[in-house]
Amino acid sequence: MGTGGSNVRQLLKVTLLALIVLAGVPGTGKAANNPSPKVPESFRQLDARAISLKFYATDTPKGAPMASRAYTTDFIRSDTHYIWWELQLKAKAKRDKTVRLPIKVVWQRPNGTEFRQTHTVNIAPGLEHPCLAGGWGAAKTGGWLPGTYQITILIDEIPVAKGSFEVFEKLLKGH
Repeated sequence: MGTGGSNVRQLLKVTLLALIVLAGVPGTGKAANNPSPKVPESFRQLDARAISLKFYATDTPKGAPMASRAYTTDFIRSDTHYIWWELQLKAKAKRDKTVRLPIKVVWQRPNGTEFRQTHTVNIAPGLEHPCLAGGWGAAKTGGWLPGTYQITILIDEIPVAKGSFEVFEKLLKGH
């Protein structure tokens, strides 16, 4: 992504972007790949499970409204500013108090280096389909290394979803 101090500061600002909890309808994407048989304590309190992990892009450091998100796992380097992940949960537990979700997101770049984000989200009582989202990128295009990125989402330090996306160079001019 950038190595200059200004670029690093911009990336750090973006890392704290909009981890949003939305009451939404479960996505139609594929089920989230849960790489761990352990269940986070906060998931037990919610009687929750991850049901989908999807990706989309925006031109600004602001998440798109759910209705306008174009989900994909393929991004063109010269066209991509910010890439967002969206994790849909299904929570069955009847509860009268808010449940705290400590989230860690590990972005593994194609060259093997990692970038980590942390945030805490509070899930309100009665919310059955929480949607967690976060993004990373830069105002200028071209900052994404071409190749495969791996994203691992941990709740209570336990992996609950894992997914990947590709960043490509544009092959033909005008396409």
